Amino acid sequence: MKYNLLRNLPFYKFLNTALRIFPLGMKFLFIAILSKYVSIEDYGDYLLIATTITISIFVLGLDYYNFSIRNILKEKIDVTTKIYNAFFLYFLIYSIFILFGNIFFENISFIKKNGVVLIILLCITEHLNQEIYRLQIAFKKILTANVIFF
Repeated sequence: MKYNLLRNLPFYKFLNTALRIFPLGMKFLFIAILSKYVSIEDYGDYLLIATTITISIFVLGLDYYNFSIRNILKEKIDVTTKIYNAFFLYFLIYSIFILFGNIFFENISFIKKNGVVLIILLCITEHLNQEIYRLQIAFKKILTANVIFF
């Protein structure tokens, strides 16, 4: 009840908007500053890694979140088991991604072995973050979701 009253406050709406816009603005500023002060090779490497992480979110998700969230919201029975099953599937996908990611990323010349592990972990944690964000939105916990997005 108390949470519903907070939703109507202007500060709550401003906070949610700021939590969504601020990270995007900071990313824009970071890329703009990075492009000015870093060599072209380093900037290209950074953008390749950032793009790889972004694409991996879609590849790791297999667009399964549409089905899983719809299934969770459609039938409110045994929600915990449905969430567990979805994350078990993601764990299997992560395992396959780690195997093939090591093989793929090791052949890229500018990435060292420690960098490969770091990039794979970043890909997995970014995808996991997106899935938790989507679940929070589905359960109408908008502020929590925006804090996770932040």
